[in-house]
Amino acid sequence: MIEWFKKLRRIVQYYDKDKEALHRAIGQNKALINSAVKLIKERTSVHADIHQVSENHIIVVGTYRGRDYVQTYRIENTELRYLIELLRDMEKFAKISKVDAVPGIKAVIDKEIQW
Repeated sequence: MIEWFKKLRRIVQYYDKDKEALHRAIGQNKALINSAVKLIKERTSVHADIHQVSENHIIVVGTYRGRDYVQTYRIENTELRYLIELLRDMEKFAKISKVDAVPGIKAVIDKEIQW
């Protein structure tokens, strides 16, 4: 029985030190990720062309390592709520620069998305 306790003590002896080291590593990784997200957000903008009848287009423009990139997305005509949620999600990583829509829809988007 005593041997079992000695073995258990050897196993958990460095548990607190390992736990602290992991927390430090997690904190460093979070800082690195936050820095990368900030850099991406500074260099990326989103433009939206929203229609009531036809397809909607989302255009993402950015710069990475001195090169410009453009990515376009065609979205089927869906509910406005879905488009607003999509723009909110994109807003986490990019600036919403321009939304081209009819005045009624534009007013709703401007109200829902804080520029």
